[in-house]
Amino acid sequence: MTLLKQTKNKLIFLSLKWKVMLGISLALILVNVIVSQVSYQQILLQLEQSRKLSQQSHIKGIEGIVKNSSERMRQLSYLIPLLQLDNTKNNNFSEKKHFTDNLREIIHQHASLLQIEYGLNSLYFFETPDKPSVSWNGAHLPQVITNMVAQSLLNESPQSSMECHEQCNLYTATPILFDEGKIGVILLSASLVNLVVEFHSISSADIGVITQVSGHSNNNKDFMLLPKWQSKLLVMSNAKKQFELLKQFSTQYSVQETLKSARQINWQDRVFEVQLIPLSTIAQKNKTMVLVVSDISRELTTINTSALKIFYTGLFGLLMSEVLLLFILWSPMRDISYIVKTLPLFTRNAFAQIRQKINKIKQPHWFYNEINQLSSSVFDLSVQLEDLKQLVDQKTQGLIERSNELAKEKDFITGLLNTSQAIILTQDKNGNIIMMNSKGRNLIADDSKHITGRPFDKIIVNNDSRREVIQKLNAMRQGKRQYFQHESEVICNTKSNCIISWYHSKLSIPGDDGAIMLSVGIDVTERKKAEELLEWTADHDSLTELYNRRKFQKELERILDISRQYERSGALLYFDVDHFKYLNDTQGHQAGDRILQMISKNLRSILKKPDIIARLGGDEFAVVLAEADETIAVEVAKRIINSVASIQSNILGGTHRMSVSIGVVIFPNDGFKVSELLANADLAMYQVKQKKRGKYHLFSSDTQVKERLNQLMLRKKRIEKAIIEDCFVLYFQPILDLKTNKITRYESLIRMVSEDGSIQAPGTFIPEAEQLDLIGDIDRLVIKKAVQALSGFIEDGYDLSLSINLSGKAMDDPDLLKLVQKQLEKYQVDPSRLIIEVTETAAVSDIVGAERLMHEINDLGCHFALDDFGIGFSSFFYLKQLPVDFVKIDGMFIRQLPFSDEDQIFVKALNEMAHGLGKKTVAEFVENESIIKMLREYGVDYA
Repeated sequence: MTLLKQTKNKLIFLSLKWKVMLGISLALILVNVIVSQVSYQQILLQLEQSRKLSQQSHIKGIEGIVKNSSERMRQLSYLIPLLQLDNTKNNNFSEKKHFTDNLREIIHQHASLLQIEYGLNSLYFFETPDKPSVSWNGAHLPQVITNMVAQSLLNESPQSSMECHEQCNLYTATPILFDEGKIGVILLSASLVNLVVEFHSISSADIGVITQVSGHSNNNKDFMLLPKWQSKLLVMSNAKKQFELLKQFSTQYSVQETLKSARQINWQDRVFEVQLIPLSTIAQKNKTMVLVVSDISRELTTINTSALKIFYTGLFGLLMSEVLLLFILWSPMRDISYIVKTLPLFTRNAFAQIRQKINKIKQPHWFYNEINQLSSSVFDLSVQLEDLKQLVDQKTQGLIERSNELAKEKDFITGLLNTSQAIILTQDKNGNIIMMNSKGRNLIADDSKHITGRPFDKIIVNNDSRREVIQKLNAMRQGKRQYFQHESEVICNTKSNCIISWYHSKLSIPGDDGAIMLSVGIDVTERKKAEELLEWTADHDSLTELYNRRKFQKELERILDISRQYERSGALLYFDVDHFKYLNDTQGHQAGDRILQMISKNLRSILKKPDIIARLGGDEFAVVLAEADETIAVEVAKRIINSVASIQSNILGGTHRMSVSIGVVIFPNDGFKVSELLANADLAMYQVKQKKRGKYHLFSSDTQVKERLNQLMLRKKRIEKAIIEDCFVLYFQPILDLKTNKITRYESLIRMVSEDGSIQAPGTFIPEAEQLDLIGDIDRLVIKKAVQALSGFIEDGYDLSLSINLSGKAMDDPDLLKLVQKQLEKYQVDPSRLIIEVTETAAVSDIVGAERLMHEINDLGCHFALDDFGIGFSSFFYLKQLPVDFVKIDGMFIRQLPFSDEDQIFVKALNEMAHGLGKKTVAEFVENESIIKMLREYGVDYA
């Protein structure tokens, strides 16, 4: 047994030592081979990179030489005409010669200098591209060179090109000025032999120029022909030495291969590198290339020598490594065995015993190695594991405490969900409700005991949108969309339907209970009711609860479309209340409002539900009978007249009977457009008022009314065309400040330019525009033109204000204030310089609208003026109520002022009353000095 144990230990000892030795030795051999091979490849790579750099250097050097040669020749082109002449040889040296004659003499005297010193082969001077005016050593020029000369003359820019045939020449064409600003071209040529010589002088490589030829030649000049390449060697440094090499090289490699990359060839126990550089960008006609031959034998020999040195050095290092490795491994193996025997103590948590055994492994400080690091690591590991065991015990206790905290947080979140004012629920993959907070359970009615577990779509009221909602929720469950928002009705616990705005989102991490979707609902029932109320308000008159004008026109357009489609007839009844303005003036607006409400109530009681009833504004009403003929329309008109006539209440004191005048039109006979029907109905109503109020009139197009209607339509088209084509201009009437005697304001007056160019006064088109409902467009046009004109006056340096007249319809225009504000901002005009004028009649007819508009205009910064004051006797009552800044006294009281005592009394009283209310007065129709004098005496502010 003891012998077996010793044998086992001996085998283990030998195995560990020598296996490590063998493994490391093999690794070192492999490393040595790899390092040698990598080093060799690295040297080859360096050689390749060096050759590439050399090749690039050759290319740049050749290009630089060609570029410098071209530049030198261009400079010579400028210098040759400036060379000095030996005038002693010319008896007429004082005579001014032509440029070409002078150039010929320069060439003649300095020919040797040009040829020997500057290396020029030939010189030409062209005034036109056809034929040179001067030629030195000239020969027939190739077509490409003559084209280059023509291009240089045309563009007045230098041109360079290379042409190779029997020999290669570099040509440079340079434009110059001669003889009073004429443009000519000097063409110089130099042999490419200079390029070869210059390159060979700066490089150890041999250089030559070859050009490809078609076919073979028996000419003795072609002794340097390379048949395989179909090329010939035009010029070459060391030509006799290199020509045989190139012939052998051309049999091994093609031109295309050599152009792609430089190639090597073994020749006469040496290695040469051949590089082809194309010059096609310079020599455009022939395929000319530069040939560079470099001897690289010495570099390759150096590489082989370096590779052998690396190999022998590695082999010696390997042997030394083996000896050193055996010396190093002997002692560490013994210590590793001791450490291995210590490791099983970790399983028993005997950390103190482990540290005691490890401390026995000691080495001198200077011999400290990885084994000592391992023993130290084992020592530290025992300490860390002991600390870790203590930390695990502490963490376990902490996890117990954290679990208790999470339970408390869960209770908090549950309470937060239940106190939220939004419905919060989760759904599983089948759409069943998993969880719902208390808000949802309290709001949503459910006959079952538990709402959880029920499909979400079961709580939605079954209506038209329910199917679409279910489809999109299914798409969410299938992962086709991440969120979905919609509004649906649900049955609430109040037994009424509530409108809930739902927002569904896909949970990024499904819950443990299978929840994949979170749904949040907000009760928007009250908001929807408010929106419906706003929508109703936009379409209805707030006083009578009938359709307003905007909604009426939409409904009438819809009924007209149906009538056209099914070829049915209908009727439009248009009417207003007779003497309603008088009623407002005498009884007050509250009484007028109650009358309008009673008329509206009666209309609803006598008309059928499909009929359209609307209050168009003021006391104007309209009724549309969708399916009616003339008989039915007349019958309904009579019923409306009788119903209104029956209104007698305490409002009127029993002394006044109400009546309406009705205009009746039948469509499509009387028109098929809303504007046309309203105009015809208004015309029919106007005829009632002309004859006898309280009746109806059926529009007839075959009477004299038709002619009047046609005239009205023609006038309407005329005004509409004038509006579209902007045929309106402003005249400016000065307003004099009677106190300073200066013109501080102007009043803008609209005029229309007719087709014949004549100017028409407002009286010829304003009444028609008001009747045809086009006055609003003219009001807007006046605002735009006036603000633009005011801006121009201010830019020209005038310090003044401008008044503009608006119609009575402006009181009902909801966009008027926005338009004024927009134009003031557009032209950067101070609002206080703009004064809005409306007539007294228009202001009194709609006192509520007038007061509202005036306050809005004042808030904007503009001023307001009441025009034609004094015509309506009720104006004294409203003057205090209306927030106007200026009162304009009507001209009927001013024209005869010096001769009328009544007018003088009225003007004095009106001026004092206006001043007492804090308003300034303006007198109209001031036509002479005597009127101005009296107005100054009365204290009137402006005239």
